[in-house]
Amino acid sequence: MQNVYHRKLSDVKASHVLPDGTPLLRVGGASPVRGLAGSIAHALRQHEQIVLRAIGASAVNQAVKAVALARTYLAAEGIEIGVIPSMQDVDMEGYGRSAVEMVARRV
Repeated sequence: MQNVYHRKLSDVKASHVLPDGTPLLRVGGASPVRGLAGSIAHALRQHEQIVLRAIGASAVNQAVKAVALARTYLAAEGIEIGVIPSMQDVDMEGYGRSAVEMVARRV
């Protein structure tokens, strides 16, 4: 079964795209770092920027490690990326949660 937290962009549903068209990758605490890094690299090859959303300390940890690994994947192709972190309030099934969102973009 494919993990819903890191899908290839061809499998991304409308709920995984922000209103402005930016792809959204949701990161869970159990997301495998290498798979997520591959998804990040794949997305950044096709788009100028993506957004990673992580809720919880372990999810943020996985996201940071995956971004670092994706950077090495893309550096081999001459693509540099930068990340801008922020805190956001998101609605999850009627409950407000605080999430760390990281905008990763090509520079």
